[in-house]
Amino acid sequence: MRKLLLTVLLLGFGVLHAQSPSSDSLMYPNIVRWNLTPFLVSSPQSIVLGYERVLSEDQSFSVNVGHVQFPLDLNWIDSTSEYVGTERNTGFSFAADYRFYFRDRNADPAPSGVYWGPFLTYYYFDQRHRFNYYENGNPEDVVVNNSIHAIAAGVELGYQFTLGDRWTIDLIFIGPAYGFYGIKGEVDGTFPNSVTEGEVYQRTRDFLIDSYPDLIKSFENGEFSSSGFGGTWGFNFRYVLQVGYRF
Repeated sequence: MRKLLLTVLLLGFGVLHAQSPSSDSLMYPNIVRWNLTPFLVSSPQSIVLGYERVLSEDQSFSVNVGHVQFPLDLNWIDSTSEYVGTERNTGFSFAADYRFYFRDRNADPAPSGVYWGPFLTYYYFDQRHRFNYYENGNPEDVVVNNSIHAIAAGVELGYQFTLGDRWTIDLIFIGPAYGFYGIKGEVDGTFPNSVTEGEVYQRTRDFLIDSYPDLIKSFENGEFSSSGFGGTWGFNFRYVLQVGYRF
């Protein structure tokens, strides 16, 4: 997170004096871009690309889609179980927004300057975690398959810098959202008689929250059912740093 914020500050201050966009917003109405946020925050294997289409001097729409991975920097253990490793970690993300640029405040037409707009995001993660459960000092091998779904809608505020006629740097500073966050779990292997299947699911949820409280804090109030599904409604935030090219 600190790395992302530092990058935003450096890029933001660096391009403030480098803007010289064309006065015709429809000369290059298309923008293709690379969303750096998952790459910096989640994993170097996360690649998300985007496209923005300028519709007028003060409006546009954009979409982002790509492969994402849940970050893996885990070292979790409690009195009865121990995290051994993750054998599968893949995912998918989609986001779309409709932007309204503040024409009265911005010196240049879209896609340059301050904007606001509604947005929709969807994330899916597919994971396979291995744990050791202990009873009388003897470990039992347990594998938990998780699928995580998160869909949310909200309103964002951002600023897009234009460097010359072609390059852009897009920053979404804040994007409060409300949505549904769910986890589906399946257990493979045998676990101690003193531990129920529901407790294994709940332990996995606690493991994920303890490891990444900022990323999935919306799960804090959710509990797994006996079928291995847990979900909750809650608030979260969207923030984005992406570099684009106009054509």
